[in-house]
Amino acid sequence: MSESGFQIAVVGATGAMGEELLLTLERANLAISSFVPIASRASSRPSVEFRGQSFPVKPLGPDALEGVELAFAVLPQGPGDDLLIEAAEAGCTVIDLAGIWRDDPQVPMIALGINSALDLERTTNVGVVTSPGPVALALCAIAEAVTKIGDLVGITATAMLPAASAGRKGIEELSGQVVASFNSRPPPRAVFADGLAFDLIPAWGDVEQGGWTGLERLTAEQVGQVLGLSPNRVAVNITLAPLFAGMGMTVHVRGDGRLSAASLREALQSSRAVQLHDRAGRPLMPRAQLERAVISVGRLRDDPNGDGVHLWIAADPMRLASANAVAIATELATRGLIGARA
Repeated sequence: MSESGFQIAVVGATGAMGEELLLTLERANLAISSFVPIASRASSRPSVEFRGQSFPVKPLGPDALEGVELAFAVLPQGPGDDLLIEAAEAGCTVIDLAGIWRDDPQVPMIALGINSALDLERTTNVGVVTSPGPVALALCAIAEAVTKIGDLVGITATAMLPAASAGRKGIEELSGQVVASFNSRPPPRAVFADGLAFDLIPAWGDVEQGGWTGLERLTAEQVGQVLGLSPNRVAVNITLAPLFAGMGMTVHVRGDGRLSAASLREALQSSRAVQLHDRAGRPLMPRAQLERAVISVGRLRDDPNGDGVHLWIAADPMRLASANAVAIATELATRGLIGARA
C-alpha cells in the first residue's frame, strides 16, 4: 500500500454486477491510489467512470493484474480464473464473488456481521476470501437470528431472482421480450430460451441429480459454511421472475419450541443486516429495496401447525452482494491484511 492507498482492480467491471460493485466501492471508506477495470474481450465498453474519472478498460491478459494489491473477482467463472489464481499466488488479495474458490476449504467465506470476523485472519493463508451469493446472505441473516433463540432445525425458501441475475444481456433480453410481445413480433430468446416476460422460470441453473440445480446446492452449502451448519438443513428453490431488478423470497424456518414469530421478530431487531417491515397496509415490494444494502423482512407468521415461522424477504441482490464484498475489503484494510501472508 502506498501513502495514498491501495492499487485495486475489478475483474468483470463492465457487467451488471461489476457496475454495481463500482457504485458501492465509490462510496466506501477505502483509500485507493489506482484503479484498474478489467473485462473480457467480449466487452464493447472502452472505459468506465469511477470516482469522477474515466478509466480505460483493460482486457484479460497475463499482465492485467500486475502491481494490483486487491482484486474483486466478478467475472463469471471461466475466462479470468487462471489470471486471478496466479495473482493470488503472487501476493494479490482477492475477494471472490464469482465462486472460483468455492470448493477450497482453506478459503474463508464471510458474511460480515454474521460469522466471525476472526475468519478473515485466515485470508493470510491463501490470499483469498469468498463472499456468499445474495440468496445465501439473506438466509444467513435469518438463520443466525434463529440460532440466538435456540436450535435451528431447518430452513426452506423459494427465491425469485430478477433478469439481472443473467447479467446485462438478461436485462436487455427481458426488455426485448416485453416490447416484442406488445408489438406481436417474435421475442428474442438467446438468454432465456423458453421466455421470461409475463412468465416465470421455475428452476434457474443447470438441474443436477436429484432435481436440485447447482445454484440451489451451492446456496445451501454457503449458508452451511457461514453458520457452521449441515447444508442438509437448508432447502432453497431458486426461480427467475420477470423482474428487471430486486428479489423476493418466501422463507419457512423451523426451530425448537422457543421459536415463534414474536421471538424471531425480537431477534431480528438486533441484526445489523436486517430491517423489519412493519408498515401496516404497505406491502414489502422488491422494487422498493433497490439500491439499499439491507435485507427487508416482513409478514412474520407462526406456522398453523406450530412448526416454526413463515416470513417474506425483499432485497436488492446485487447491492447486497457488492456491499458485503466491499465491507470485507474495508475490514481487511483496517486489519492490515491486504497483501499479507502468513
